[in-house]
Amino acid sequence: MTAPGQPYPGGPGPQSSNSSGCLKWGLIGGGVLLVLALLAVGLLAVVGPSILEAIDNERIADLADYDLTTEHCGLDETGTATANGSLTNTSGKAQGFKLMVRFIDGNGTLIGGTSAFVDKLDQGQKGTWSAIYIGRDPAAGVRCDIEVRYSIID
Repeated sequence: MTAPGQPYPGGPGPQSSNSSGCLKWGLIGGGVLLVLALLAVGLLAVVGPSILEAIDNERIADLADYDLTTEHCGLDETGTATANGSLTNTSGKAQGFKLMVRFIDGNGTLIGGTSAFVDKLDQGQKGTWSAIYIGRDPAAGVRCDIEVRYSIID
């Protein structure tokens, strides 16, 4: 027979309070994760619209919003594909532009591409641009395919 309050021989030992400690840490960790999630949602709510606007602003520019002149597209004296020209802003507002310049060889094969930027121009203002691609040697000359986009970098 055992004395009152003493464990039965071979039975379970005294109860540990470690499970309540784990529960406390679990609740604290869950609370911290909840606070971080709420902060992330709040930040997205504040910053998200400007990110979406920036993505939308880099869409293909309307032909009526610019006048593009290509003064040179070809190979320089070293055989490097180069292009340059000017762009006039006709959009009715201050706007920057990004030019996606693709160099295509005489066989119609894409040699490579690069970007050129025209910083923010006021309505009617003209800016210059230049592009260079150092890479694969072209076969039989070069022509340029230029896509004009609105720039998020003003």
